[in-house]
Amino acid sequence: MSRYIFLDNWALSDYTKPDRLPYLSGYIKNKQLTVVINSLSLTELYNPGWQNAQGKERTARAISFISTHSTLIVDPMKLIRAEIESYPEQIQSLPIELDLEIMSKESRGQSLTRFLHHDELFIKQGKDIRVWVKNYEKEKLEWLGNIDKIIENAVQSGVLTRDKTGRFTQLEKEKENFLATLDRRHFSHFNAKEWEQLGARIIQLFMDATSKLPAVRSTSLYFWYAYIQTDKAHPISKAPSDLGDFYQMSMIPYCEIFTTDNKMQWLSKRIADEVSPIFCRILNKDDLDKEIGFIS
Repeated sequence: MSRYIFLDNWALSDYTKPDRLPYLSGYIKNKQLTVVINSLSLTELYNPGWQNAQGKERTARAISFISTHSTLIVDPMKLIRAEIESYPEQIQSLPIELDLEIMSKESRGQSLTRFLHHDELFIKQGKDIRVWVKNYEKEKLEWLGNIDKIIENAVQSGVLTRDKTGRFTQLEKEKENFLATLDRRHFSHFNAKEWEQLGARIIQLFMDATSKLPAVRSTSLYFWYAYIQTDKAHPISKAPSDLGDFYQMSMIPYCEIFTTDNKMQWLSKRIADEVSPIFCRILNKDDLDKEIGFIS
């Protein structure tokens, strides 16, 4: 499997500026890393005011960077699906939504620009970035309510226990059962034919095998540490934007380097410690500066 570096949107924004760009670019090329971004990154890169932008704005810089480096765009949900479908074998490569390596550098930039500028060519193919953004914003708004529903269902079914003050008790005892319950939520995306194709494996997956699926378990651990077994020293307030973090955490086990903001670094490291079969380094902005040798 290739060596991957996941670049969060703050990295695509700040490290494509003239001061840091040579350092990050040189580092990636020297280490022979493949840049990974997820499909949600494109919606967050979209600038609805691109027509009035002055100079080389963030989206244009990111497109230029992506076009000149080995880059994969991965859909986290397809990664999760691939793990389930491949069980008991481990997946050998990330399921690619778009491999820019098969295109010339010039074509990469042109295609990404046309897509992010909602060009008619892409709209005719049913790929309108404005619709993607609208749907993503809707999902983010629903996320907070979904958190509460998941927790309440777990309490009502006896998977989680709360005292009269609302504090969770018996966390260590109930942790694995709750994580398995969250893992199994991904099966709701499979239709009857796909269930049939899983065959006898579905029994193992419904028993305890989902704990062996790194991407699947990473998203469940995110939920556990962000909303159930929280840490007062590293508070994480609930926010609609958590949805993006929830999905991108699925890629931690497959990356050599994973960039994240200060808020999520502690949580990302906890997840990496519990599920990663390889050594994944979790870097915030200060860490990334040191890693690439940038001195401000």
